[in-house]
Amino acid sequence: MAMTNETGFSNPATASHEPDSAASRPRAQASIGQLISGMALDTRNLVTSELALAKMEITTAINEVKAGAVSLVGGVAVLAAGLGALVAAAILALAMVVEPWLAALIVGVVLAIIGAVMVSAGKSKMSASSFTPDRALRAVRRDAETVQRNV
Repeated sequence: MAMTNETGFSNPATASHEPDSAASRPRAQASIGQLISGMALDTRNLVTSELALAKMEITTAINEVKAGAVSLVGGVAVLAAGLGALVAAAILALAMVVEPWLAALIVGVVLAIIGAVMVSAGKSKMSASSFTPDRALRAVRRDAETVQRNV
C-alpha cells in the first residue's frame, strides 16, 4: 500500500507494505480539512511545476535566439566584406574607362543616393501611424456604440 502524506493523499513514490494507520487512511475517509489542505498543496505543486516548465522553455528559447543572433551577426560581417569587394571591383572596372579617383567618386555617389532612398523609404514606413492598432480601435468604437444603443 502506498504511504500517504499528512494530508491523507497517497504518494506512489513512498510505497511500502506497512499496515494501515490514521496517516494512511484512504481518501474517502479523510476529513474535509485534510482534503482542502491536500488540494491546496496539490495546486501549489502544480503551479510550481508549471512555472518551472515555463522558465525552462523560455530559457531554451532565449538560448536559441542567442545562437541565431550570433549566426546573423557573423553573416552580416561576411556579407559586408563581400559587398566591399564588389564595390572595389566596380571602382576598378570603371577606372579602366575614367580616372581612378573619378571612378571612386562615381561609385560612392551612386551608393550614397541608393542608401538615401532606402533610408527615406524605411523612415516613412516607421511613422507613428504605423504603430496605431486601427482594427482594434475600430472594434472598440463599434463595441462602445453597441453598448450605448442597448443601454
